[in-house]
Amino acid sequence: MLENDSISHHTSGVPSLSSILRMEAFKVQYCTEKIYVNKHNSLYMAIPMVSFADIRPSDYVQSFWKPKGNGQRFNLGYYGDYAIGLSKDWAVRKNIIPILYVPKPKDSGTALSKNNPIACLSSFASKNLQSEQLGQIIENIPPIASYCKHYVGVLEQGERDEDGKIITSGIKKVEYSFHLEQEWRYVSPEIPVRWNFYKSMKDADYEKGRKKKEASNKAINELLDFNLWEDVTYIVVKSNNACSKILALLDEKYQEKRRDKSITLRYLDERYAYLRSCVITTEQLVNNL
Repeated sequence: MLENDSISHHTSGVPSLSSILRMEAFKVQYCTEKIYVNKHNSLYMAIPMVSFADIRPSDYVQSFWKPKGNGQRFNLGYYGDYAIGLSKDWAVRKNIIPILYVPKPKDSGTALSKNNPIACLSSFASKNLQSEQLGQIIENIPPIASYCKHYVGVLEQGERDEDGKIITSGIKKVEYSFHLEQEWRYVSPEIPVRWNFYKSMKDADYEKGRKKKEASNKAINELLDFNLWEDVTYIVVKSNNACSKILALLDEKYQEKRRDKSITLRYLDERYAYLRSCVITTEQLVNNL
């Protein structure tokens, strides 16, 4: 397979995608990663980051899109039917890099080997699994730990509608091959890594951790910026209705940019036409398989 020249950020609905395009920036947020100490014990580490996938839209459909038993179909991917592609040149400039996928321990008596980069968490986790202090800052954890993830595991999240709102109660657990995402990450060098927002995914623990995590995310002001006209390579939406909304937003951004006296209008017109041609729907991707 030829190298993909873009990475993509997936999101859950038109409001979130529109916000990203209007700001020309991603908001850095704490994202929770489940780290196994052994087969039976784990902790949740919260990393201040923005996540991307090194997958072409068509390949993403083939990997993650599958029919349901009743004839209906899953969404494009578990992270949402909406995506924005950005060039790898932009990614390199912004210090966004591929992560390292590591195995989980096989049983309770098997510790992670010392040369495994995520082993730096095991001793800390073993001592703190029962802590009640949600959202504490992790101290003395090597930065590489923020770029590690288990290559397979359980994805835990609620199901969402077209606007990204959760439409099912409880947490949906899905066996998931994380390594297929070929994830790249921007990890903030200014915001501390935290641990244990969630003690478990049981309803009471989850709700308590969710509120703590939301409060921490509201306090984050860091943005990861991009140039809409130079860095964006494609935009994926779920429906024709959503496509119309995004095209209207691009029209607004184009009119705003035309008032910038420092930009060459011919170049702007070319990029505007290119971006409009690069807005595609999930249905188009699926029908092209």
